[in-house]
Amino acid sequence: MFEKGFLTQVKKRKTDWLEKKYSQAVERFTERKKRFETNAGIEIDPLYTPDNLEKENYFEKISFPGEFPYTRGSYPIGYRSRYWQPRGYCGFGTSEETNERLKFALQQGEPGLNVIVDLPTSYHGIDADDPRAEGEVGKTGVSINSIEDMRDLFEGIPIDRISITFNTTGLVIMAMYFAMARERGVPFKNLWGTALNNPLASYVSCNSACLPIPEDALRELTDIVEFAVRNLPKWNPMNIGSYEYRENGANAIQELAFMFGNAMAYTDSFIHRGLDFDEFAPKYVFYTSVQTNLFEEIAKFRAARRIWAMIARDRYKAKNPASMIFRIHAQTSGFSMTAEQPLNNIVRETIQSLAAALGGTNSLYTNSYDEALCLPTEEALRTAMRVQQIIMEESGVADTIDPLGGSYYVETLTNKMEERVCRLIKEIDDRGGMVKAIESGWVQSECERSIATYMDRVEKGEIVVVGYNKYQIDEPVQYGVFSVDPKYELKQRNRLKKLRAERNKEEVSKALDMLREAAKGNENMMIPCMEAARARATFGEMTEAIYGQMRSFRSQFKDLKMKMYA
Repeated sequence: MFEKGFLTQVKKRKTDWLEKKYSQAVERFTERKKRFETNAGIEIDPLYTPDNLEKENYFEKISFPGEFPYTRGSYPIGYRSRYWQPRGYCGFGTSEETNERLKFALQQGEPGLNVIVDLPTSYHGIDADDPRAEGEVGKTGVSINSIEDMRDLFEGIPIDRISITFNTTGLVIMAMYFAMARERGVPFKNLWGTALNNPLASYVSCNSACLPIPEDALRELTDIVEFAVRNLPKWNPMNIGSYEYRENGANAIQELAFMFGNAMAYTDSFIHRGLDFDEFAPKYVFYTSVQTNLFEEIAKFRAARRIWAMIARDRYKAKNPASMIFRIHAQTSGFSMTAEQPLNNIVRETIQSLAAALGGTNSLYTNSYDEALCLPTEEALRTAMRVQQIIMEESGVADTIDPLGGSYYVETLTNKMEERVCRLIKEIDDRGGMVKAIESGWVQSECERSIATYMDRVEKGEIVVVGYNKYQIDEPVQYGVFSVDPKYELKQRNRLKKLRAERNKEEVSKALDMLREAAKGNENMMIPCMEAARARATFGEMTEAIYGQMRSFRSQFKDLKMKMYA
């Protein structure tokens, strides 16, 4: 990358500088820390110079935006054509309340919608009138029990012109959405959006209590992807995420390694079904957390694009360049938000959003400053959107492509991130792949070890969390907390009671029997599930029909005590 004579000169002068000027300064002024490192433990040198990139082959490792290995960006034009797509949090109560919030988000300039579904629906697969759902209906997201809820949720919203993202994992919500679109006369080819559908990460984040075992989850996911590949050209059937891992304690290196472990497990399942890698890989969307260590997060994005390009080319022999592109949705970190001095979180979400933009994200969901306290208020939702809009319109960071490319520090950190992630991916392979690594409990223990280390460093003050372990204040802070009215749960139960009374019971029974038969065998379950949704079967009934028939079905909810995530 640099001429040898030049690098020799730089090395010599750098050594002299370190031994004389820098060491003398350290003797006079004590350094703030014994060791400077990123949150993932990568040591940070006092200075980076061209010799740090001595072995770098520019065209193999960095190259140009839109060219292999995509380190500098997935597309050649960057943000000079259009910005990343900003997203916000929408979902609480019944479909009618969330419909109003979705329209509010559109009014604030949000071009796509993130629909968050409540815990009974998204993770536990039960209806609002199930006794186990009591107290949780509509609390952390919208309650969706039937196609009628889905219809009301999107009333007045042009679903053929706006990208819709669902946070759920599983086939039933997608079947309801697609069936609703068909009722509205919207062709599948016009539906644009993404579903989370990241069952391995969800399995870990739920502590293995609320989702089917990985083998069953892969069967369901494969059905979803196969249907999307055949019928939905603009729909991303899955979001291969690491957000759940990071929020459960994984560091940045583990986050990427576990995400790619998921991706390879999913890919192997799809190939086993008979799908071609270049047929489905262009639909892949990845999903990461963004925390507050600015340069580590930027390097993480750049390393991730390079790693995926290598995996797609070398492991799966991709021929289509689109299969090698790491399309990424990022979300600022709820884990990093504090209930203490919550307005400080605006600064955190700004740094995190800036890191995502400088790292080259394709879309971004900025958490609200009241994340640690409640679902977002309208003010907090608007503020989160304004954070992104100010970065877009006022900062200038989007005017050139990969503005930190070539930084000795950023390029070195990117390389170190890549090396450590690839080392951990190899360990996952040595353990038999991601499914076995999860089933053995190794992934969970790695997350627990990391969070224990992090919290220990926070308690010792080695990591500063402003307002929590340093710069605390005694005065109470006045803030508005959004509270979900308990009447919404009663309202949803009554809606469900009315649905059960008025629907054609024979038609529902017949549709559920067809779904059970599909689940027993090898038939793709999406069409039977859509037919059950059209017949007004409920979410819980369809979930039971699917998992009651799959061969490794187990009692998912025994002694289950659901609690709202806080």
